[in-house]
Amino acid sequence: MNRYVFKLKKIGNTKYISHLDTMRTLHRAIRRAGLPLTYSKGFNPHPSISFASPLSVGVESLAEYIDIEFDSILKAKEIIEKLNVNLPIGMEVLKVIPINKKCLLVWQLPMHQNMK
Repeated sequence: MNRYVFKLKKIGNTKYISHLDTMRTLHRAIRRAGLPLTYSKGFNPHPSISFASPLSVGVESLAEYIDIEFDSILKAKEIIEKLNVNLPIGMEVLKVIPINKKCLLVWQLPMHQNMK
């Protein structure tokens, strides 16, 4: 399992997508892109996606931070290209950084670290 921190932009009409729908949209885009997303173990597996903080409906963002785990090692450029094709207009992955499995989750990190 390989963890990555994503920097996501959400502007225009996508600002009206709720937090839960944003998570579903991102999950669907990852599946459409054919990226090997990691799922939790157990009876009802969930995708391993963690947002730093939920965004209120109607608020635009140029920097939403997301922690995602994949089953295999991928290049950041490949992830960005495949995901941006499958995301709705106004939602875009700006940056992807591979991180150590033992690092804290994205919502536990200071926001200014490594994402400028």
